[in-house]
Amino acid sequence: GRYTRAVTLAAWDQTLGAGFAMTTVPNTRRGMETQPYDTSELLIELESPEFPKTPNWPRTSERIRIAHGELAEAILPQAEKKFSGFAARSAILRAEWPQMRAELAGLALPSAAEIRAVLQAAGAPASLDELGIERDEAFDALARARDIRDRYTVLDLAFELGFFPGGIRQVILTAGV
Repeated sequence: GRYTRAVTLAAWDQTLGAGFAMTTVPNTRRGMETQPYDTSELLIELESPEFPKTPNWPRTSERIRIAHGELAEAILPQAEKKFSGFAARSAILRAEWPQMRAELAGLALPSAAEIRAVLQAAGAPASLDELGIERDEAFDALARARDIRDRYTVLDLAFELGFFPGGIRQVILTAGV
C-alpha cells in the first residue's frame, strides 16, 4: 500500500528484505553483535501515541556528547542530519499514523520468537546471555543507538511515536532475550 514501502524501507533499516527489526548492541568483550527485538509488534499496538515535542538541538547534542563520550564528535553530524527532519516526520506521523499502523499490522512480520528460532537453527547466539551482554548494557545500547547514523530506523520511529526511551525495557522483556 501507500505507506508500506515508505515505512518498511525507513523503519526496518535494510533487514535482509524480511522486514524485521535488528539492532547492533555493543559488547566490549567481542565488538558488535546483532540482536532481534519485537519493537514492530509493540509499535503496532500504539493506537494513540503520545508524540513528543520537537527536541531542542543544543540539549540533544549535549546529551549525545555525554552518552557517547569520545565518539560524540563523529556521531553529531549524523545525528544532526536526522534531527533536522524531526518536525516534518512528526507531522506526517501525527496525520497518518492510523493508516501506517494498519498497513504495518498487515505485513506479518516475524516475531522475536521466530527470529530467535532461525538464529538458533543457524547455531548463532539468540539471547543476551548467549552474547554475554547484561540487560542494562542492552538497554543503554538501545537508548543510544539511534544517535549513531543519519538513516531512519525503527528506533527513531519508536522515539517519534513517544514509545522510546520509556519502552526500551519493555522491548527487551517482550523479546524474551
